[in-house]
Amino acid sequence: MNKNNTGLIGLTTFLFLLLFSLNSFAHFNPIVNRSFHVVFNPSQSVQVYARIPLPLLIIHPQWGGIDSGEALPWTESKLVDSQWRYYLDNDTIDSHWGEFTEFVLEAYSINTISGTDLKPYVKEISVHSEHYNRGFSTFESATSAFDGRNNITFADDKEVFDAVVDVYFEINSVNARQDFIIESQQGKDLGIENRLFNHVSFYERDSAGDTQIINTQHNLGLLSESYHFERPIVDKIATAVYHGIEHIVLGWDHLLFVILLVLVSVSVKQVIQRATLFTIGHSITLTMGVFGVVPAFDWFIPLIESLIAASILLAGVFILLNQSSRFNLKVCFVLGLVHGFGFSFVLKEGIFQQQSIDYFNLFGINLGIEVGQVLIYLVAFPLLYLIQKYCTVNTLLARKAMVIPCVFISGYWLVLRLFETSEFVL
Repeated sequence: MNKNNTGLIGLTTFLFLLLFSLNSFAHFNPIVNRSFHVVFNPSQSVQVYARIPLPLLIIHPQWGGIDSGEALPWTESKLVDSQWRYYLDNDTIDSHWGEFTEFVLEAYSINTISGTDLKPYVKEISVHSEHYNRGFSTFESATSAFDGRNNITFADDKEVFDAVVDVYFEINSVNARQDFIIESQQGKDLGIENRLFNHVSFYERDSAGDTQIINTQHNLGLLSESYHFERPIVDKIATAVYHGIEHIVLGWDHLLFVILLVLVSVSVKQVIQRATLFTIGHSITLTMGVFGVVPAFDWFIPLIESLIAASILLAGVFILLNQSSRFNLKVCFVLGLVHGFGFSFVLKEGIFQQQSIDYFNLFGINLGIEVGQVLIYLVAFPLLYLIQKYCTVNTLLARKAMVIPCVFISGYWLVLRLFETSEFVL
């Protein structure tokens, strides 16, 4: 009976974690940035300047994948050196600009908070490489990205995965004292919600033509950004806290480590002590990373991601070898420093690429990450207690049964991430 229960715990844990193991690269994969500059005019019209990654527009769940040769919308696929390549179909876009602009905007919903559907009128659209030296971080750079005509400045020999779309559109019958929301479900069907970074700035233009920023918002996840006239600061922070919690829950490498912090502890007091030191370290490097106080080497990010996987493996090995005491407070603090860098890369790539920080949002996201961790502790520790109380298994064996799958999965992540790191070093 004991062996059966132990095996059941291990098998259940393994299948549960394996189901989500593909999400382990939440930090490691590139962040997908979307930028929107929304200008309220005195004439009760709104101008929107948006930059959207083209892959987010064209990749769909039914696509067979990069090795399938199946063309994506507005692209053509070619077999080059036994590998499928995907290029922008410039001729088709150039001869069907109207259909292309509808395709770009159909995934975005623009409404007033009261539910009035607002119809955008596209004034200009262009396609170019995301590496093209054309800034979009400020209102001035966003407006200067448009030259009064539709155009494609994307090289024929570049694959579509490096392309972005800039679109400028207007909406009538809206003013700055009217609640306004822009939403999109893009990315949901692809399972990349926790890699989407949205930057939305709202401006008001006076009768003299001068433009003043009135609100800036950043968040991770699906796009749902709103401008509320005289929106309370508390509401803004609460929204950011929610996004922080959402990230830590969806970041399976961090989640797995926090669970192991519970398994390596033998009392509530030890959980609190280790969690506190881990949180302090996490907060320090998160802030450092956001403000750019980190090495600028290309290999640093993949190295940190490798260390995060190694930290999970280390915690698991300590438990399996009955060496939990070696996972002391100093170790928790150091590993907290490592994990803090991991999330800071997400914020830094999004916020600093936009060269703008809303400190209320930054504080709220940081707070949300820590609140998310506390929620995990509050769920994991009681569950462990119940398993130990009602399952007829030895306490130590129960812990080890749950740890073994974690060790295998973290080892798998570590090998993949070290391989990625070596590509930058060698």
